[in-house]
Amino acid sequence: MTKSGKIFISYTHVDKEYLQDLKKYIQPLLRFQYSEFEAWDDTTLITGQKLFDKINTQLDKFGLMICLISPDYLASTSCLDELNIALERNKEGNIDQINIFPIIVRECSWQFTPLKEFLLQPEDGTPIATLIQKGESKDKIYNEIAIELNKTLNQIKQQAVTEEDSKKKAP
Repeated sequence: MTKSGKIFISYTHVDKEYLQDLKKYIQPLLRFQYSEFEAWDDTTLITGQKLFDKINTQLDKFGLMICLISPDYLASTSCLDELNIALERNKEGNIDQINIFPIIVRECSWQFTPLKEFLLQPEDGTPIATLIQKGESKDKIYNEIAIELNKTLNQIKQQAVTEEDSKKKAP
């Protein structure tokens, strides 16, 4: 699998419920629409594995990082280290390259971070928890996120095809 086909999900363990919900809603997308993409998060690790070695290995491979943003995420050195890797890759890529998919899960000060430059999910960066508290259906919220992820994965796939075609044409 190419680097662009790896999805790294960055989150803090306090927000594990949001990770589990997200995985449920994006599973059909990854299984039926984009089987060439593989999502990874640290819940696949087992006791006895070297935590940071495994995470660093996956960080070297990702093409897209989904970030579940909350106050705990923004207070976590490990999560911010992961985010900084994605931000650095974003600076290195071309302007149309997408490699960060931020999702605001709980109210936090994301506006004071580099994330303020990105289009966020849910729409307008309204936290999932806030939308649910206001009576919005969790199914609707996560389905809309999955629809946006579908658009992102489609663009990544198209970029990969274009890059591959360019390599074939080069002398």
